[in-house]
Amino acid sequence: MVRVLILGGGVSGLSTANFLAEKGLRNIVILEARNRVGGRIYTDNVDGIPLEYGSQWIHGTNPANSVYNFINKSGLSLEYNTPSESIRSFSSIIVKDQRVGTYLRSDGIPIPEHVRKLAEEFHSETLLSMKNDAENIPYDENKSNIPSVAQYYTTKLEAKEKELKSNGHSKRNLEDFKSCLNGLKNGLSIYIGEKLDACKIDTYGSFEELPGKDAFIPKGLSNLQDKLLNKMKHNVTIKLNHIVEKIIWTREAGHNVIINVKRKEKGDSIEISADFVVCTFPLGVLKVVHQEMFQPNLPPGKIRAINNIGFGSVVKLFLSWSEPWWNPSDFPISLAWKQSEMEEDDHWSKSITAFYTVPRHPGMLMAWIPGATAAKTVESLRGEEITLVMGCLLRQFTGDPSISFPDRVYYHPWTSDKFTLGAYAFSGSADDFEEMSAPLPNANNPKLFFAGEATISSYRGTMHGARSSGMREAQRIVEKCKFL
Repeated sequence: MVRVLILGGGVSGLSTANFLAEKGLRNIVILEARNRVGGRIYTDNVDGIPLEYGSQWIHGTNPANSVYNFINKSGLSLEYNTPSESIRSFSSIIVKDQRVGTYLRSDGIPIPEHVRKLAEEFHSETLLSMKNDAENIPYDENKSNIPSVAQYYTTKLEAKEKELKSNGHSKRNLEDFKSCLNGLKNGLSIYIGEKLDACKIDTYGSFEELPGKDAFIPKGLSNLQDKLLNKMKHNVTIKLNHIVEKIIWTREAGHNVIINVKRKEKGDSIEISADFVVCTFPLGVLKVVHQEMFQPNLPPGKIRAINNIGFGSVVKLFLSWSEPWWNPSDFPISLAWKQSEMEEDDHWSKSITAFYTVPRHPGMLMAWIPGATAAKTVESLRGEEITLVMGCLLRQFTGDPSISFPDRVYYHPWTSDKFTLGAYAFSGSADDFEEMSAPLPNANNPKLFFAGEATISSYRGTMHGARSSGMREAQRIVEKCKFL
């Protein structure tokens, strides 16, 4: 008999199992659909050096970060991001590191320093204002009166434009100012994982950004999952290539949860019964499969939460050259798109905010493609089609036609991956997230639990959110076991 069955071997599932094993529970099984654990941690090795296709950074090296605490206890070494490697400078309410690099227009001309600073100050002020305003918005179930991030930003920009005009700023400065902001807004879209009109300001403002620098594990995030695995190897069984087909639960007390599972390698299906089941599926998967997978159907409140919480898409493109043609101190190269260019069409390249250097890969640059439409388009292209577009883009914005096209592009198609179907949660009310985390059939008789970054409002979309949610559900199981 399985005591605890955990569905999904990502950070949340591994953290659940690790916590339970440390508390002395036995007969713990993890079912993982892929041929690897880690979920949205996916470390490849290129030329013997780790490359992170998925999760990359520990956001906020602070004792309130559960991943950071685990890393410290495990003895893993960290390196801290330089400003040229951090995406938070585009999307944070407060710019934590002094920004470096260059803003370039599409005609290859750099944006003047004073205009860049003006744009960054306005961007930070707008995000801070939005967060403050969001905290004072009265509850509105249908959210009809709550502006989107895009609407809020546009209103603030229109007022700022009038102010700058009245202060005598030239037409060129105003155009450059707005071009900088187009790049910064693209960076904000990376944080959300979708276009800014898809997210209401009340849900954007509920995210809690931990203080402290961003950091990464130089030997690869796979070392984090290895440490988790090593700490529970004697108490937990992991079954790879096991695809969950049905989750059969009951509202009556005293009944186990039954899972129908397809074993990919053997080509058959089996049934597993467990006292407790923890579902850690990504929200993108739940949106697609919940009607067919759960028997009986999930309660209306849980379904409403699944539908209400947004799940963003992001593709990280790693562009590789045999020899770097750039000076790392010039990066990031931020793309200052003209407003007219943004309005011409919605080509996926116009969602790019900047090109970044890649830690420990001197011949690589990285770019992010946010939004489901853009991500799906990129994932449908051949590698040479992507490198052609990116090479042309670099030539255009640098004004240097001699720049060679990338030799290769590396990425993982998270939006097309049927076991992820996106990147991370980006919106939803506090009630939605609370509903997502609620066990079934009820808190007094919990049998089916839900964990993952989309079940924790303040830390959604983060590794520490995934880990904390897994430990939260493990603690519920431990408390329940005390009375059994």
